[in-house]
Amino acid sequence: SASMPELIDGMIPVYHDGTSWVKANYLNDTTVNQWYDYDAKKWANAVTIDNNYVYDKSLNNNNALVSNVTRSGDGASFNGSSNYIQIPTDLGVTLPATYTVRFKTASTGDQILYGDYTTKAALGLYNNNNQLIVILGNNATNVFDTGGLTLNTFYTVTVVYNSLTDITVYLNGTALTKSSSSNNWSWSDTNSYIGKRAAGTYFSGTISN
Repeated sequence: SASMPELIDGMIPVYHDGTSWVKANYLNDTTVNQWYDYDAKKWANAVTIDNNYVYDKSLNNNNALVSNVTRSGDGASFNGSSNYIQIPTDLGVTLPATYTVRFKTASTGDQILYGDYTTKAALGLYNNNNQLIVILGNNATNVFDTGGLTLNTFYTVTVVYNSLTDITVYLNGTALTKSSSSNNWSWSDTNSYIGKRAAGTYFSGTISN
């Protein structure tokens, strides 16, 4: 008879149902494989989930590279010094577009939330979290007052880009007033990221959406 395989943390049992690989458990029909069917000399294969990528469910292979970002119950956790997610630059995003991010930060330092090389759309925190920096390409930045963000508290920011010169920013559903325009930051990187930009400025905290 077959011996039960040695399993480690992070492994799940799967079986092929004739069309695709699916997760095996005690609810599966015994005729097509439960966990194990010793009488039929069949058993599920144990596979490890790859935590190095965020996989594109549209099957267009736009997988994102994860660099040391850890998962928690709240979302993806960034350490503020080396963690980031690199997003493909061929997603086909064009303006107008809406970017929404739900996050909580553990730092009052200047930091980036995301940046998209294709559209040059990016968002960061600035000036002790009192301001949102909305990057508009390589040479323009709009600044929006937040009224101050509390550390380790979730906020949802939605940035509506009608164009790189016509944007609206919402904090928890309330439209913010633009306080100034300047050239504080830019997005000249040839890559797209969540949690960093080319010049550093890593994000510290958790991003859930």
